[in-house]
Amino acid sequence: MGDRLYVLPNFGQTLQQAAQVFANPPASTAGVTATQTLAAAATAERWRIEVWERGVRERFVTTLGEYEPRRVKIKNVRSGELLEVTFPQRGGGLSIDAVWAVGAAPGQLAVDTDKDKIPDPSDNCPEDRNAKQEDTDQDGIGDACDNPPAGCGGKKCR
Repeated sequence: MGDRLYVLPNFGQTLQQAAQVFANPPASTAGVTATQTLAAAATAERWRIEVWERGVRERFVTTLGEYEPRRVKIKNVRSGELLEVTFPQRGGGLSIDAVWAVGAAPGQLAVDTDKDKIPDPSDNCPEDRNAKQEDTDQDGIGDACDNPPAGCGGKKCR
């Protein structure tokens, strides 16, 4: 196995959408980032993933690797918190899978108290099952754990 890069999708972007950026890079790199510090530079049929430091003046830090978009292998990216992007050791394409934490194996869950398949560190309501992670008032606490609204008689409204 080659080196790994962990990518957090942009706000509002699904894991699948973030993975597709690697397989179908845009025609122009202007304004494109996989995260705030990544930039991809096109070189013919190969793409290069670079790290840049942002600030008053952008500064190139390093090149993480090169790959061929047509050889990207997107595995199971339906459930997780991050994309684990593995660079090939010798040429070829990237391998992309979903993980719940840096260093975790794909599909490996941490403690999941409420058994909703969202590990407690990523769950917005770890005591009550809420696989969809709904948070209507966007306060970071899942609807299943929010204090009951007025008119529910001190109980959770469903």
